[in-house]
Amino acid sequence: MKTFDLELAIIGNVLTDFIPLDYFLANIRPKFFQHPETKYIIELMIDMIQSNGKTDVIVLMDRIRSERRFNPEKMSDLLNKSMDKSESAYAYEDHFNILKNHYLKNELERLLKHYLSTLSGDNDVVGMINDLTNQAIDLSKTNVDEGLSITKEYIKNFTEILHQRVNKVSLNTKFTGYLSLDNVLGVCNYGELIVIAGRPGMGKTAFALNILHNLLREGEKISFFSIEMGHISIIERLLSIILSLDNYRIQKGNLDIKTEFMETLPILEMIKDNIVIRDNVNVLEDIISNIVKDHFMYGIKNFFIDYLQLVDTNQKNYNMNEKIGHITRSLAIISRLYNINIYLLSQLNRQIERREDKTPTLSDLRDSGSIEADASKIMFLYVKDKNFEQTNWNVQVLVAKNRKGDIGVSHFLFKRNLLQFSEVQNGI
Repeated sequence: MKTFDLELAIIGNVLTDFIPLDYFLANIRPKFFQHPETKYIIELMIDMIQSNGKTDVIVLMDRIRSERRFNPEKMSDLLNKSMDKSESAYAYEDHFNILKNHYLKNELERLLKHYLSTLSGDNDVVGMINDLTNQAIDLSKTNVDEGLSITKEYIKNFTEILHQRVNKVSLNTKFTGYLSLDNVLGVCNYGELIVIAGRPGMGKTAFALNILHNLLREGEKISFFSIEMGHISIIERLLSIILSLDNYRIQKGNLDIKTEFMETLPILEMIKDNIVIRDNVNVLEDIISNIVKDHFMYGIKNFFIDYLQLVDTNQKNYNMNEKIGHITRSLAIISRLYNINIYLLSQLNRQIERREDKTPTLSDLRDSGSIEADASKIMFLYVKDKNFEQTNWNVQVLVAKNRKGDIGVSHFLFKRNLLQFSEVQNGI
């Protein structure tokens, strides 16, 4: 990518909220930009963020028109081009490093040319070498202070968390809202990619919606990306779970108009106000864009994607394993970058059906790619004796990977007609 295109891409990533503003302020400097127009735009954006805590393309254009340092029409075209060149969030750090290296290289060349042009027999050559060395060292320290300030902020945050732990202050431990399962999963500090996997028909979507309902009761707002089914089906399932109504009756409209139907109305209002359901987004880059938007616009910190193997990507030259790895790696980066939790549903590969013991293991993750490496936590839903004629199933939730807690098993009763999961404290 040419330097000018790179500069436009960075500007576009900020305007489209792909780059966190604290990262932008800590790392981006106008001097890194070679072209006067892009350098000026960056100066304005830094001033806007420091003054108002945000940047906006309309306000930005108003500033450009009022100051008239550059042709407003030309600058408007540049801003439009910058947003066209903006890429998904996992690319911006690479862009910044390339831009910074260009700057350092150009500055080093300038220093060398300057000293070579002044070199003569009368000069103090040793002094010049020492001076050049010191300037090169200063140049190499670009952004060190900012990096240290970020580390100091991380240490401050961790100190507060540790203080709470030592003083037994109640922490947010609700990954799922199920007591025994959350005790296994450990303290929830956000920034996690959580995989929920299982064979077809095990109730993965229903289990995810039960977790969603538990988080709603804790006052959380949720974003749900449904690639497998439409929004109507998701809402029907939520009504079943929340109101303990048979899902088939809801689908057929067999509800008492004076009682059951009236009970659905406030629940539908609650869903409308607290859940963003998207059933028309299946490309990774679009999913990430919407995650960033929902996080900054609505303060959402919990995102569900149903499910991994149906997610597509603009990277068309990958095989399936490479594509899955690209998706999970990108989502893991996003979860840490914005301090959010992403619940990612996943299928298992077909090899498990050929085994006598169908208890899932990490190697059963379908098109595994880097799922095991990228996920913070991996849970499997497992029904030992699956009988579709039975209304209730005994389900084991196997915590197979857990970076910040234990591994173990929690037992649930799955009421299939109501789509409700409830914990069984004494096992199955």
